[in-house]
Amino acid sequence: MSYTSSNTIRTVAAREISVAVRNKGIIFSLIITLILAIGGIGVASYFNTREDAAPALAVVGISTEEFRQVQDALGENVEKLSVADATGRDAAEAAVKEDIDAALIKTDEGYELLSDGQPKSSIQATVAAVTSTLTQNEALDKLGINPQEFGEAMGAANVKTMDISEDPVEEQMGAIVTVMLGMMLMTFFIMLFAGNIGGRITEEKSSRVVEIILASVRPLDFLAGKLIGNTIVGLVAT
Repeated sequence: MSYTSSNTIRTVAAREISVAVRNKGIIFSLIITLILAIGGIGVASYFNTREDAAPALAVVGISTEEFRQVQDALGENVEKLSVADATGRDAAEAAVKEDIDAALIKTDEGYELLSDGQPKSSIQATVAAVTSTLTQNEALDKLGINPQEFGEAMGAANVKTMDISEDPVEEQMGAIVTVMLGMMLMTFFIMLFAGNIGGRITEEKSSRVVEIILASVRPLDFLAGKLIGNTIVGLVAT
């Protein structure tokens, strides 16, 4: 049978694929990568779900119904908060340390916003807008002016921000993160299977298998078969 480069490359590539799929190191690395990828997706989904949920706010000295009415009247200018009553300052502090994002307490000097760490900017913005409206309504009541009639007479002064770019920031960030993750995975697999090629050559050279093989095939055909075989395994694994 005459020697052909294509047959040699095909034979070496098939041999490399057969060896790679039985390599415990490669299989273990693929399993770990798969677990990390699934775990990463789960963690990202968990935090996205948490971000989608309305932030929770406990209130003391303020009617939750009144807070919700003012919040709804402000419309899309503020983020909607999930409001609940707290019996007092101690209860509000305990709730903040457990599962409530923040607590709003009405005092003689004004209002206090309690949080375990720095509160979210969206919570601060909503609380500032609502408390400003509540304070204004109280002042109007003292002057004998109906807050609803005053609001209708004043008219709307809402400023709505519109993103007119073709690709919204959220979509751009999602695309960037996806590309970065893809590049990281590709880099990992390139390093894994490039190292596998070097390891296989070292292993075969130490057992003098390479010398026997190179005595019957061309070195370039042998190397091409190795590269093609490991590339196929790497692409399939990726």
